[in-house]
Amino acid sequence: MNELNIQLDPMLYSGVSLEANVYDLDGVLQDNVELTEHFTLAIYSGDLDLSGYDDGTYHVRFQTATTFYGDGILYVKDGAEVTLPTVPKNVMDYVIP
Repeated sequence: MNELNIQLDPMLYSGVSLEANVYDLDGVLQDNVELTEHFTLAIYSGDLDLSGYDDGTYHVRFQTATTFYGDGILYVKDGAEVTLPTVPKNVMDYVIP
């Protein structure tokens, strides 16, 4: 399992029903993870099973049904999150749309 995390401003965004949507390089939704808030500090996290993911780069969007809160890049190799230097060059050329 891989943990997806985002911290929001606790004065503005505590108690939000947040989800993480994971997209491949073609913009196709691969997974949707409901995030749980920890200790009401606007820190949200959720578990993502990467065992079925192909090696490569994925775009993660943190949002509710109506509001976008942030995004990031997830690099996967052999069913696990890896750091950028371990990703093959042909999958590093992705730019967040």
